[in-house]
Amino acid sequence: MLIPKSIVDLESIKAPIGDAFTRVLFLDRIEAEKSANIQSGGFDKIDEDVQVAEKDLDLEPTPEYRKNWRHTKDSSKDPYVMDIECTALILVFKDSASVQEGIAEIYVDGEKVLSANPRVVGWTHYNSVICFRDRERKNYHIEVKMQPGDENKEFTIFGWGYVR
Repeated sequence: MLIPKSIVDLESIKAPIGDAFTRVLFLDRIEAEKSANIQSGGFDKIDEDVQVAEKDLDLEPTPEYRKNWRHTKDSSKDPYVMDIECTALILVFKDSASVQEGIAEIYVDGEKVLSANPRVVGWTHYNSVICFRDRERKNYHIEVKMQPGDENKEFTIFGWGYVR
């Protein structure tokens, strides 16, 4: 049985797992200058092979996350560096079955927080992973670099979700 919204005050219900991401904002190449200080390093290309989706009544597929940062086999070894003020951070990256894709390591204030493997699922789409949440609101230094041995492979950062 469905309960009409007028009977339940959804705003008063506490999130069962937490509400760290209720006010998440998205950062890509377009929004980067407004919200963060970024040096793209070897992640200076744009990936055109992205997930597509039909939107609203348009049956033609529309590419998603086109304003991304791409590391290719020919890219420099310089890391992607971002300084951003936030309390929570999510990495949105490309999953792919391509053997050309490599693993990227994500560091927050010099501490490795995760390894992002784009080949886990094996088909082209986006994947979101939590870097951190529920931290003090301050400026964090983020670095993304290719895992040792994968420096000549590819990796795409579609963007970042962050909470101020």
